Amino acid sequence: MLMKKKQTCVCGIYNSQTLKILIENNIRRWGFDLRPKSFQFLPTYQLVDLLQQFSYHADCIYLRFSGEKKIVIEKILQDLATAAPSAKEKVILWFSHPEDLDLAQELKWPCLFSFFEGVDYRVLVETDFFKGMIFEGALIEDFFRDDDSKNQLLQFLFELQRTKDTKFILEHQNFAPAFQSELEQLSWAEQILTMDASFELSYRKMNFDHLQNVLVQIKKQGLSHAHFAFQ
Repeated sequence: MLMKKKQTCVCGIYNSQTLKILIENNIRRWGFDLRPKSFQFLPTYQLVDLLQQFSYHADCIYLRFSGEKKIVIEKILQDLATAAPSAKEKVILWFSHPEDLDLAQELKWPCLFSFFEGVDYRVLVETDFFKGMIFEGALIEDFFRDDDSKNQLLQFLFELQRTKDTKFILEHQNFAPAFQSELEQLSWAEQILTMDASFELSYRKMNFDHLQNVLVQIKKQGLSHAHFAFQ
C-alpha cells in the first residue's frame, strides 16, 4: 500500500464524466490544471461551467498555475465569484513555479506550493494563507537514492514543521513508487493523483474504465474519502 488514511485529490480533470465518476467513488477533492502548456490544461470558461454544475459536491478545489500573471488569476477568481460563488469558497491555489513565490504573497489567497530545491520558502510558510507543500513523487525518489540528498530533504522538512505545522502532500501518477516505505515515513497528509496520458484512449478522450480501476485501488488501499480524518 502507498498510504493509509490520507486525503486524496485527483488532478487533471477536464470533463463532466470524470467528475461524475469521482463523485460516485466519494472523491471530493479535485484539481484543475490552468497552465496553458500543460497536457491537462483546462480553459477558464470550461472550469466555470464544470464548477457551476458540480462544485456543491466538492470539499476542496485546487487550481494549478505556473508563472501566470496576477491579473489572470484574479480574473479567474472573479469569474468564479460571479458564476459559481460556492466554488470560490473552496478554492486553494496551487503554485508550481519558483517565480510564483512573490505572486503568492501578493494575492494572499489560500495556497499550496510545489517544492523546488534551493528556493527559500520561509517567508511564505510563516503566512496564514500558506496551506501546504507539494512534493512530486519522482523527485522524492531521486532524493532517496543518495544519502546526502535524503538527509538534506529530511532536514528541510523538519525545519518546515518546526516553523509551522506544515501539511505535506505527495503528487504522483501511479501507486507503486520505488521508495514506498521511506515515503510512508514522511507523514504525508494527502496525495494528489495527477492524471496523465495513461488515463486516455487518445488525446482528450478519457479511458474511464482505467480511471474506475484506479479508484478501486484507492478504496482497497484505504485511501478513500470515507476513511479520512479531516484536518
